Amino acid sequence: MDDSSHCNVQDVNTRAGMSVDELVRELSKSGAGTSGSISKGVDVMEEMIRESGCLKFLSFTGPLMAGGLSGLVQKFVKNHWCNVIVTSGASIVHDVMTAQGGCHLKGSFSADDALLKEKGFGRVGNVYARTEDFEKFESWIQEFFEELISEKRIWPFSQAARMMGERLDSGFLHTAAKNDVPVFCPAITDSMFGLQLFIFNNQRKSGEELIIDPSLDAKMGSDLVFDAKKTGALILGGGVVKHYTLGANILRGGIDYGVNVTTALPFDGSLSGARLEEGISWGKVNSNAKLCTIQGDYFVVFPILAACLDERFAGCIV
Repeated sequence: MDDSSHCNVQDVNTRAGMSVDELVRELSKSGAGTSGSISKGVDVMEEMIRESGCLKFLSFTGPLMAGGLSGLVQKFVKNHWCNVIVTSGASIVHDVMTAQGGCHLKGSFSADDALLKEKGFGRVGNVYARTEDFEKFESWIQEFFEELISEKRIWPFSQAARMMGERLDSGFLHTAAKNDVPVFCPAITDSMFGLQLFIFNNQRKSGEELIIDPSLDAKMGSDLVFDAKKTGALILGGGVVKHYTLGANILRGGIDYGVNVTTALPFDGSLSGARLEEGISWGKVNSNAKLCTIQGDYFVVFPILAACLDERFAGCIV
């Protein structure tokens, strides 16, 4: 029986002027639904951040960039709340796109998608992206590929990501490069980045192609986790970024701290919906790890987590 089942459910009270952290602590009195897991998730995050020598992963899926949460990722980097980023190819594309002056527009889940296509928009849930902005990205990335291959043919993705960040004036790639935080992207081919790399190489002779290989980051990743006293992760969403983050820690016996925000459910056996405890059986999560799976929309939960951490670490240098 879960220890929380021994505590009485208490009434939740609010008042004018209460902080986000105070509200979250108040929600823990109820513990019903997701309220208790959000409070627990903040506690796990706080302990992970305060743990000396802990290597902290921040992992997120593509929609986060389109949804306006790039600033929170950059906050985590600047505040040293994360040391490693794991993300998808879509995040890379949208980050570069916005750094080049592109934007995302508020839309609707019930939009007429044929009309959107006709007017030059792509839809990410209830957010729209302009085709013309992707065209600017395509031009920029092709020039970047030319720059890479003029120096050498084979690159680990993290090195290419750092170089991108150094050439941009804003965005999470730029902030990560400035703060020496590596960015891993295990599935770059599943994005416009990968498509543009194919187009670039399709014009070249065999043996002259540019190779950007995420597998070459394995050595850096393994060195980071082996050198760490402990490791932890905040994982926003699921899929390959979740699997890669947990898998990167398997050779050291798994993560010691973990918070996963997901809307997926565990009952179909998907990794996206799997509770973090499942990773114990695979050696991806330490048996004594402090864990929290939050069933919820990370567009709502992530800002709440960040706001609580802002208040708990106000004036502190981690």
